[in-house]
Amino acid sequence: MFCHKGMETFVKLPEFQKLNIGFALDEGLANPTNAYTVFYGEENPWWITFHCPGSPGHGSRFVENTAAEKLKNMDQNFTSTEESDPWGHVFSSTCKAMNMTVKKEIFPAATDSRFIREEGLPAIGFSPMNLTPILLHDHNEYLNEQVFLRAFQVYECLVPALTSLSPLSLLLSWFGVSQLLLLLTVLSKGADFRTNVSDITPKNGLIPYNEDHRYVCFNSA
Repeated sequence: MFCHKGMETFVKLPEFQKLNIGFALDEGLANPTNAYTVFYGEENPWWITFHCPGSPGHGSRFVENTAAEKLKNMDQNFTSTEESDPWGHVFSSTCKAMNMTVKKEIFPAATDSRFIREEGLPAIGFSPMNLTPILLHDHNEYLNEQVFLRAFQVYECLVPALTSLSPLSLLLSWFGVSQLLLLLTVLSKGADFRTNVSDITPKNGLIPYNEDHRYVCFNSA
């Protein structure tokens, strides 16, 4: 679904919203070492020009309001892989339990993850293919049998762990204890959580109410 009429369009449709996705696993790349590569962001797939006017700088002075100072504040969407993030904690702790060495990188190209992240949903690129040369789109692309079978074991542990993350853990990570207590106090005084805030998306600080846990989306090329 890697095209502008694929995932980019799909994430805007009601059918995507009904999936109740909370976290997405997209494709990654092989790693020739014993480590597994996890991609939490990717390069922008388009060329853009930035115009940053400012004072000229010089190594002998601390000039303020320079063009370089303005440029460093530019950013793009990333998925947190820190231990303080509930999704990042579950992912990393599950990998540690399986004695997996994880290497975090920016994906060198573009995947559908960028469209999912633009909707405020965390997404990482991960393909459990270690001890494998990077032969993406190359001639005679192959995968060792043992690496292939090991990937099933990885997903058998990783998927249940990610889908078992409680909504309370997510709310605590987004609000903090004090703000969450304030929210619960307001709701206990008569606010209808289901009807009043069910249309608020994660990028605005709340997950839509659902009696089930939010699901994990898998997208593999």
